[in-house]
Amino acid sequence: MNYLSDWVERDKLDVLFLDPLQNLHNENENENFGGMARFWDNINRLLVRHPQLTVIIVHHCRKPDANNKKEWLNFEDMRGGSMIGGKVDMGIFMQNDGYMKGKLNFEGRNVDHDDTKFKFGMKDGVMTAKGTSLVDALIAGVKGAGEKGIHRDKILVDLDINAKTLEGLLKKAPHVWRDSKNVLYWSTTKDHESE
Repeated sequence: MNYLSDWVERDKLDVLFLDPLQNLHNENENENFGGMARFWDNINRLLVRHPQLTVIIVHHCRKPDANNKKEWLNFEDMRGGSMIGGKVDMGIFMQNDGYMKGKLNFEGRNVDHDDTKFKFGMKDGVMTAKGTSLVDALIAGVKGAGEKGIHRDKILVDLDINAKTLEGLLKKAPHVWRDSKNVLYWSTTKDHESE
């Protein structure tokens, strides 16, 4: 990686794109130690030597499981060992969502998961994007359920989130309240004690 460091220094680079990961090494991507660990150590040395540098590494996901198609890709879907997800600060997952349509999902350290999922497409040669925050999606799901409410587990599946993320979303949605059976409801008041 010395040649990369020299290049960054000579050209005063702020951003370095490396595309794709599998062409940057001769190691077994499925091994979390050994060669892949050395590869990531080299990337870290490059960043230590050039703190202004942002390194963007393009990588591919595994082929999707036809029986378990996920709505949104994340680190679990990447090719190779789990070390990859632990070594990067942010993953930007792009996937096909039909003809001239796609989806982007941002995941990583210090990423607010409320506004990280976007759908985009092309219409008349112009790219359009639609982002729905998870808070907005939670509110829409709860409001859409009406008076009967919606169970917490259904929201977890529908939004493809975990319980910890849901707890954070509930703090940002004061009109959504939960009963003792984990059913979520919409209320026009913030005081749910009387509900």
